[in-house]
Amino acid sequence: SGPGSLRAAFANAVDNETIDLTQLVCSRITLGSALVDPVAATNVTLLGPGRELLMIDGAGLYQVLVHRGNGGLHVDHLTVANGHYGGTRGGCIYSAGGLEAYGTAVSSCVLDTAENFAYGGAIYAKDTVSLFDSTVSDSSVKAAVTGRARGGGVFSQGILMSRSTIRLHLSPNTSRLRLMGQAERGSWFTFGFRRNCLQHNTRLPQRQC
Repeated sequence: SGPGSLRAAFANAVDNETIDLTQLVCSRITLGSALVDPVAATNVTLLGPGRELLMIDGAGLYQVLVHRGNGGLHVDHLTVANGHYGGTRGGCIYSAGGLEAYGTAVSSCVLDTAENFAYGGAIYAKDTVSLFDSTVSDSSVKAAVTGRARGGGVFSQGILMSRSTIRLHLSPNTSRLRLMGQAERGSWFTFGFRRNCLQHNTRLPQRQC
């Protein structure tokens, strides 16, 4: 924390800002609370050196990234992991807009709430989630009311995937991926796949999705 830290850079980001983490000498940033950007920062990019080289770690205690702008959060060449959130949306990542990830891994996220509903064990986005050469894995979602925990991996308005994997997620009532909205209300979903893998995503009790 403090001037020059990732927390300060994210908290003071302006629209269309890129936060360059490629020169960091550490391999892990362990958080003491979630990283939250300003509402006015519509589009923000976190640029890392490679997902094997830098992890932003929620320590199993905190949501990791909270993007409050209605544009896009871009997470490139990073690992985001070990998020844990007791709220209703996004165990590791919440975006009030979309999410775009290149060469990124999001893993080991937990959304576990006493509220009546929970959306997105790893990622929640109000708009489209776009995954390119990325992996979302080993995450779970749980809510107090049966049937209201949705998207063990991703919950979003739509999803685009290219050479990406969504795997090993647990949700009591729905599969790893959930798209929100209803067609009869005029909602449009983006749903595209190219050279991807959806595997070992499970509903509880044990049923293959």
